[in-house]
Amino acid sequence: MDDEDIPRRVTARALTEQGYFVLVAQDGREAWDLLQQAHAIVEAVVTDVRMPNMGGLELAALVATLPNTPPIILVSAYGRDRLSVGLPFLAKPFRPDQLVALVDQVLGTIRPKH
Repeated sequence: MDDEDIPRRVTARALTEQGYFVLVAQDGREAWDLLQQAHAIVEAVVTDVRMPNMGGLELAALVATLPNTPPIILVSAYGRDRLSVGLPFLAKPFRPDQLVALVDQVLGTIRPKH
């Protein structure tokens, strides 16, 4: 999830093109609503740290209350956000392949090298 349209679409496309099914949200509140409905199928959450209505850190705290808590990947244009919590982190701007590699790593997915 991301409150900015272009990064949100690029992120969703990058993951979809690698075979991931993606649910998209524009802020933490919308993401939390989706997660409550679909938490059983969510394998990972990729969220921007700073968003209106509910930021990524607040969302991460709520996600931690779900059964079978999915891993959370934080993204941010603010490098100091990396220090916020001990979660996987990707600095913006990032290349789509960097995001896919981190999601693969967090989920233990092994892709053939080309």
